[in-house]
Amino acid sequence: MAVIAVIAAVAGCARLLAIDEVGYLTNSSDGGGAAGVEDCENGIDDDGDGLVDCADLDCLHAGYSCESLGRDWASPAVIVKGDAGGLACPSGQPRTALHGLTEPTPAAATCGCTCAPPDAGCAGAGFAAADLKCAVYCGTPIANVPNGCLTLPSSFAAGCGGSPYYAPFFPVVDAGCEARATSRVPPAFAGAALVCTSDGPRGCAGGAVCMRRVPPAGSCLAAVSDVACPATHPLRTIVYDTGSVDTRDCTPCTCGPRQGAVCDGNVVLYADGSCTASPQNLGAHSCVPPSVSAGSIKLIGAPALVDGGACTPSGGQAIGRVDPIVAGTVCCAR
Repeated sequence: MAVIAVIAAVAGCARLLAIDEVGYLTNSSDGGGAAGVEDCENGIDDDGDGLVDCADLDCLHAGYSCESLGRDWASPAVIVKGDAGGLACPSGQPRTALHGLTEPTPAAATCGCTCAPPDAGCAGAGFAAADLKCAVYCGTPIANVPNGCLTLPSSFAAGCGGSPYYAPFFPVVDAGCEARATSRVPPAFAGAALVCTSDGPRGCAGGAVCMRRVPPAGSCLAAVSDVACPATHPLRTIVYDTGSVDTRDCTPCTCGPRQGAVCDGNVVLYADGSCTASPQNLGAHSCVPPSVSAGSIKLIGAPALVDGGACTPSGGQAIGRVDPIVAGTVCCAR
């Protein structure tokens, strides 16, 4: 490059200036020396000439210019991702423009609802007169058959009509089932993010951005809004607000009434009233026809639970959703 040196009088001092072949005015050494080399991306007057970034001809020569992108963009910008507690901006871009979340992963909650094995027991044994299929009791049922001999009272089958059948029954003590809910709500976002930019003015006015005219791969711009990326920086990353609404949950888990629990035992039916004549052992499914004489009864041992039954669970359904709120946009060059 051809350079023409000239001497200029500035405030009474001689200063050596150079005009390069493309017409930009640049500083040349006249003994005073520059304070340093201008960094065109840090918002600082590094060379002490009172000009920052794109306002400095050194940056114009280096390929930077003020570009009007139509939004309040910041450049250069870097996005730092990771855990929320361990993020920090690098020294070159110390200002936090955005602090948010990235990569939504709003999968539904994982829900489950089961009923713990029923806690049940048996409440002794009873004896009743009944209809043909021993499905409906009548008369005055014996609520608690003792282990000793019990003579059936004359009123036992009163009001049953005709010749009733006889049946033992073994009540179940139902303490209900315990509802056991499981739920897991996965993270709504993959992680946290900081968007970092330079401090101070960048030598551009009217919202223009100081940036390379041909941006290198990986260089980024940032905007505190949801915007489309310019053609120069097509790789788009959305940063979401930490206040994004997450209503994912599971509906309450409950258990219905127990079904199918069965207690069984041994009630002995005698033809006479003193528990001696014609004993018949009767269990949970026994149904004695009228042809069998019924005079007295006795319980042998204690009834036992032979089938605990089950309770039907309900609830435990996934509900809600994640509604991400966009906090800003980061656009990077390929």
